[in-house]
Amino acid sequence: MRTPPKNEGFDMRPRVLDMDPHYKKLSPAAKELYTKLYSRACLSATKDDLFRDERGVYVIYTVDEARDQLNCGKDKAINTFKELEEAGLIDRERHGYGNPYHIYVKDLLGRLEKSTSNSTEKPTNTDRENRPMEVAESDENYNKERNNDLNNTDQVSPTPDWDDAEKRFKENVAYEILVKELPSEQLERIMRVLISKYCTTQTHIRIFSTDIPVQKVREEFLKLNDLHIRFVCDKLVHTTTEVKNMDAVCLNLLWNASLDIGIDAQAAFNRDYAAGKI
Repeated sequence: MRTPPKNEGFDMRPRVLDMDPHYKKLSPAAKELYTKLYSRACLSATKDDLFRDERGVYVIYTVDEARDQLNCGKDKAINTFKELEEAGLIDRERHGYGNPYHIYVKDLLGRLEKSTSNSTEKPTNTDRENRPMEVAESDENYNKERNNDLNNTDQVSPTPDWDDAEKRFKENVAYEILVKELPSEQLERIMRVLISKYCTTQTHIRIFSTDIPVQKVREEFLKLNDLHIRFVCDKLVHTTTEVKNMDAVCLNLLWNASLDIGIDAQAAFNRDYAAGKI
């Protein structure tokens, strides 16, 4: 029997889903969705405090994304989320009307604790029961320090020059190649959103209903390359639902681009491995 490669970039489905009597009865769709959510949660845990609140690490994953992942209709996607909730594998919490749920995922493999131990966080409290992927701080002073850090505008660097930023991003993403291969409407939207947010005079940028320090956004955007832009462009092209603010969708996709690419690569790896191709 083949042994899968040891690559932490690819998280195989937790065996407990197939071994534990409590989870064995879950539908294949529920197990697939949990694997997707858990993989994203592990990656979210490396994003400092950006996907962490008083309850712990959370992920943003919409019904439309679940539909694409499961290749199913809206009703099935909604029911699959409910199935995971009833099994105690996720807990969803709404944060304001029209905003996406914060989804807290149960840590079946203990990888979240490992991920957060390498960050600048203080040790997490994993003793509380029924608190999925718990990373609540036990020190109130630390909470105050963390909030002060996120709200400290003194550390924001001077507003970048638009022309300089445009030149830099075009070099980073190999724009001269992309412009020949990608749909012009989507590509120009991506570049406009990317540069405008990078050059904003605001101290924070709202992404997924969370106010993120502009300096952190700039740092993340500078990591984007041509693969990320291709990924975002593909998502924009295949957006089938009616969207009032496409720029906001584009911004969210850019923010999560590297994370989503990693998860899609993982899904492809899992399929190829199961089919005996690797």
